[in-house]
Amino acid sequence: MNDILAPDEKHLLEDLCQKYGAKPKLVEDLIRIEKRSQHMERRHGIYDELRRCIRDSTDARDSEA
Repeated sequence: MNDILAPDEKHLLEDLCQKYGAKPKLVEDLIRIEKRSQHMERRHGIYDELRRCIRDSTDARDSEA
């Protein structure tokens, strides 16, 4: 899968995620979903897809603990 962020953007994202306690991979996945549906006339199902992405990330984190 293509990177959606340039190297300097990725570094900034990592800094911000560290500052605010977010997972960089989760934020990248959310951005990827948004960009994929960006030019669609109707973005039907995007909220479900975003929720699923967050839920899957949370489930993965819980199973690691």
